[in-house]
Amino acid sequence: MIDSAPLSRVQNSQPAGIGRLVRLGNRCAWNNLGRNVVFADASLRPVAIFGGTMFPDDDEASQFDLDIHAIVELTGTGQVAVLNHLGALRIFEPSWSGAPARAVGPDLNEVRQLEFVDDIERVVGLGDRLVTSRPRGQRLDGVMVSEPIGAARQRLGWSTAQEPLGFVTALAARSTPDGTGWVALGGEGWARLVEARHGRLGTTRWQTAVDFCCAVLVACGPSLWAAGSALGGAGVDDYDWGQLGGGGLAQLDLSTGAAVASARFGDDLAWGSGGTALVVADGVPYGVGRSGELHALAPGAGVTTRVTDRLAPHPLGIAHAAVVGDQLVIGFNRGGYRLHVVPLGTLGRLVRSLPDRRA
Repeated sequence: MIDSAPLSRVQNSQPAGIGRLVRLGNRCAWNNLGRNVVFADASLRPVAIFGGTMFPDDDEASQFDLDIHAIVELTGTGQVAVLNHLGALRIFEPSWSGAPARAVGPDLNEVRQLEFVDDIERVVGLGDRLVTSRPRGQRLDGVMVSEPIGAARQRLGWSTAQEPLGFVTALAARSTPDGTGWVALGGEGWARLVEARHGRLGTTRWQTAVDFCCAVLVACGPSLWAAGSALGGAGVDDYDWGQLGGGGLAQLDLSTGAAVASARFGDDLAWGSGGTALVVADGVPYGVGRSGELHALAPGAGVTTRVTDRLAPHPLGIAHAAVVGDQLVIGFNRGGYRLHVVPLGTLGRLVRSLPDRRA
């Protein structure tokens, strides 16, 4: 467990917790809710921190200002886009080459700021564009595809796409700098992969039914892993994350959408709005439980198995997990300003000790 560096110019009544945690190549970034955004190297050493607010004298507004919903590296630009709850999009050029300071402080400011759309929970980059779910409070269908960020002035324009699908609860993407590649979308009982060309969504390559509400889509080699809670979760209120239980995961062929394998969760994971309670490392899916315990899917198994002890005797809220370097890093939105780290080597040994259930 390490301190998540919540030092900031901002002080408000936000409960201590982690809002987002993402890998950025061989680096990472995370959001200390209500406090700052930390950019760090693969060893989780902070190299730059943004800790400012547009609302220094407003407790509630400053909380929303530093309630981060997305941290996205823009392909081929070296820039990082950070979107908050209010729809403010800040563009950063963090100095990754700089050595960590002895006393890390809030020493980074955005190079640009754009107005976008508020209350967005899922965001991926498509070249210099963003593809996002639509505002959660409105439950609008489909996704939004932004104009190129580099061409935007004060407000980032957007258009809708894939509206017949329903409300989108999970996204993943892979693209070249010009926005050519694919975007995967997930929702209540389905996952779909569409081709993208120059930042535009086009032909549907496949759509597959799943028996859960997608919250996570992870591309790993030739597969796309989809996972989420029991059906019905798309309508659960943002603060009722404890109602998101059950569910499962599916390994889908990235080219065809055919199901390679599927399984159920042996216990409830720490799902919630914008959370990432499942990661895939070395081809093995790991889920984060409500109290911080880890679950893994053994080869050939139909149900996940708990492989670590709980971190706390009580639920820690929504999990935000990512594989950074050779470690799994986890934070919780009600788990304090701290990150929990597990070496991948340790997880691999735990999985290898489980029974292999392949025929």
